[in-house]
Amino acid sequence: TDFLFHRYETKKGVHPSETLPTAYEDAGRNKHNATCRNVCDDEILNDFSDAGRSEFDGIVGSGHRNVGGRECDGALWNDSNDAGKEDHSSCVETLNIFLKEALLPLELQLIYTVFPEEDVITRRAVLWNRGADPVKLHKMMSQMIDLPGREFNVLTIRGDWNAEANTNVTPLTYGRFVNESRTGSSSNRHNPALALADRRATEHYGEVYGFNLVYSGNHQTSVERSSRGFVRVMSGIQPENFHWQLQSGKCFETPEAVLTYSNQGFNGMSHQFHSFVLRHIVRSPWRNRERPILINNWEAYMFDFNERKLMKLARQAKELGIELFVLDDGWFGARNNDLAGLGDYDVNRKKLPSGLKGFSKKIEKLGMSFGLWFEPESINPNSGLYRAYPEYAIQIPGRTPVQGRHQLLLDFTNPAVQDYVVDNITRILDGAHIKYVKWDMNRHMSDVFSKQTHPGEFAHRYIMGFYQVLKRIFGPRPKILLEMCSSGGNRFDLGMLCFAAQIWASDDTDPIERLRIQKGLSYFYPQSAIGAHVSAAPHTQTLRNTPLSTRFNVAAFGAFGYEMDLTALNRVEREEIKDQIVFYKEHRALFQFGQFYRYDWPRPNQEAFSVVSEDQRQSIVVFATALTKSGEENDWLRVAGLGADTLYKLQTRPQKVHIARFGHLINFVSPIKLKADGLALTLANRYYALSDGSLDLTACGAAFESGIGLNNQYIGTGYNSDLRMWGDFGSQMYVITAHPFEEVSEEWRMS
Repeated sequence: TDFLFHRYETKKGVHPSETLPTAYEDAGRNKHNATCRNVCDDEILNDFSDAGRSEFDGIVGSGHRNVGGRECDGALWNDSNDAGKEDHSSCVETLNIFLKEALLPLELQLIYTVFPEEDVITRRAVLWNRGADPVKLHKMMSQMIDLPGREFNVLTIRGDWNAEANTNVTPLTYGRFVNESRTGSSSNRHNPALALADRRATEHYGEVYGFNLVYSGNHQTSVERSSRGFVRVMSGIQPENFHWQLQSGKCFETPEAVLTYSNQGFNGMSHQFHSFVLRHIVRSPWRNRERPILINNWEAYMFDFNERKLMKLARQAKELGIELFVLDDGWFGARNNDLAGLGDYDVNRKKLPSGLKGFSKKIEKLGMSFGLWFEPESINPNSGLYRAYPEYAIQIPGRTPVQGRHQLLLDFTNPAVQDYVVDNITRILDGAHIKYVKWDMNRHMSDVFSKQTHPGEFAHRYIMGFYQVLKRIFGPRPKILLEMCSSGGNRFDLGMLCFAAQIWASDDTDPIERLRIQKGLSYFYPQSAIGAHVSAAPHTQTLRNTPLSTRFNVAAFGAFGYEMDLTALNRVEREEIKDQIVFYKEHRALFQFGQFYRYDWPRPNQEAFSVVSEDQRQSIVVFATALTKSGEENDWLRVAGLGADTLYKLQTRPQKVHIARFGHLINFVSPIKLKADGLALTLANRYYALSDGSLDLTACGAAFESGIGLNNQYIGTGYNSDLRMWGDFGSQMYVITAHPFEEVSEEWRMS
């Protein structure tokens, strides 16, 4: 045959009969060939196809197919990251298939790597030009797979700044569904990940295919349903404005595509993706290593800080139990607002008279590590760098460039720009005691022009240059914890996770918004990769006033920290945060690396997540409400992943209700009349709080999976310590622990 197809797909461990007819044959065993009239190309399940072979869109465009990797001299390599490069166990296998173009001097290598422990397959392609003349590539995808037809939904995560990772479910009909980014980065608009699910699939049941891409630039995944009912999925570099000149003797390698399948619903797909990311994407020494609890000064002071303010914040953070102090934007040059300074690296001595070295030593003397914010890919026109080297910025000569947040992007295809960034950041990292870096990038790509490269190659070469900069900086410094932050979750992808152990999910720290954001990301990325902070309320992004307990209960399911002025806390808040930090440290491994579950059962105004330990001995559940309703139905807590026959004890994590939350209602129980905004109630709120909804019960794992009735919420009947005093934006965290067998009574054993 002159094309590549697959004979069948089947569940893991099931081996079809050798006599089973395949897509290449009909039931009468008539094979497809040039003269056969029983089968046509539209009925073949292809693994690779060029454009025009069938009614489907093809994987290769003019000249041949592809997009994704980089130009190379014959040695196979992927500039960002071979997926699976870390922790290759002996059971990982790779299949190489070599194809030759019939008319052109081109050779194609298709590379399949199987990770059986994670039920994941990765795919990429390498194309060589063996001829004397250059070949133009207009499209080359990383993977293509044809699936038998069925009724599918497509799940993607989309959004914008401050509104990232909304789940979007689209029924797949005849025609072509496209999930793509054309912003220059993987983007918060449309994340590269995608799930193709049977329409009956739930979080726990049903067939789900998962797809992702180890790449941080423009991407595209298309899902196409043919008139014959077959479904084709293709992933790779977004082909619009992609025109790659493949020189004689050179090769082009695509980014790696990642595929998985589960018949255990969306949670099953997520568990396989999470395991793959933790074992084969995140690099040592941060692979499976617990992340520190941090304080970031941004929402406390933004640009308005000095060393005295920062040290006051740091001392309070240390007293509360925080482990890492992160200095955010505003420490360099004329960076007193977002109008100036990006591109410069001289420390602002008015703000930091001790310099970074001296200040970092002071932080370490307190017993905390020190971290620093950078935005190396951007430049303000009002900066020393721009005045000296305006050609370093991406802009079209003779035109006024489009600015985003008063800044332009630097041309990372330019070796001189790469050297400038690497030299300055390594000088700073080596000159101070820096254990953590937050790498930001706050705008999309526009005004594409460079003297270094053709416009059709620019976007991809930018990403390759960016990866090279990261390798040069952090390769020799692997112990630095790198957190990516591209205007929040604007570049949340597997390519970034090959360099950074975690990514800031969103600049929106409102926990009600974060329920949606963290849920969306959890379909494809593990919670240890998701940066999540407790901030002050009312929230900067929404003006929503949420309880401190809910802020913690949501942020704890991630790489955890605080981003608020800790020096402004009252006594009740300080004690509450101390308790939160003690609790998080005790359960940190479970929060960050436990098996994560989402649930179908909460009502539309509710959300629930849980994590379960590998040995099924412990689980933590958060159950939250957005807007409450009067006279709510009774709530049931259902928990997955526990041992069915194991006996467990459930306890609520103790939390407080601040007195001010009751306002004038306090007069129904107070012996004297108090004003809701009066001095007496304000003072009482600083020093006293009430217990919230404690619950303590014992049940087997099967009972938890079926559902355990919870204590009632407040429904206008007054305060009681056993009531859940949630109201709007309330939540509770439940700790479920297996009973030691010797503690289980004979009555329970016999039941």
